[in-house]
Amino acid sequence: MSIQEVLQRTNNLHHLLKLQQSPSEKHLSKAVDLTSMTTSVWQHRDRGSITSHGVGVVALKSPTRYSSWPQGSPTDGDYIQYGTVTGYKTLNRLDWAGYNRIIFTICSNDVNVINSNVTVAFKNDGVVKIPDKYMRDGFHSINLANDHKPHQYHLDISDLPRDAITEISFSSAANGSYMNMPGKIDIEISDIILGVTQNSSKNVAGGQRTA
Repeated sequence: MSIQEVLQRTNNLHHLLKLQQSPSEKHLSKAVDLTSMTTSVWQHRDRGSITSHGVGVVALKSPTRYSSWPQGSPTDGDYIQYGTVTGYKTLNRLDWAGYNRIIFTICSNDVNVINSNVTVAFKNDGVVKIPDKYMRDGFHSINLANDHKPHQYHLDISDLPRDAITEISFSSAANGSYMNMPGKIDIEISDIILGVTQNSSKNVAGGQRTA
């Protein structure tokens, strides 16, 4: 029985919703490349390693499984992940208040990863501190299309305190792999752009990049 037949007979399921596509860079009234705002290099934190090409491209690389738990964790093994690989860029209190969207391109080449994803995080040292003391704000996790193709993602930052940004980071957690097969995290982030659009959206959409 097809899903359409199930819908018609039972009414127990909702129709699958199509992912809302964000506007392209051409629809932005203003767009500025992050590399024009800073010359700071990408740095590595936690597990795995990073590779970078200039100041605009960073790749996260890590096994999906380790023989130890993350540093500082209890040794009882009561954990679901082995830590994260993080690439971060230190920024000199950049004022992003004039922008409401950040755009970046991600190409995921993960191998046997259960759920390819990244978390983008921000630190703000302005009027409102991000993250707060409870580490509740300034993080956004994105599920990735692991198809070895570049996809552009748009993130609405209109509600993010951003008058003195001191760091942006991308990280991915080592959560094991399918059937305990050898796995690796291999995610490249590039073309980070700050933009302004009149049509704010709370959703992140990943459209395949063609140029």
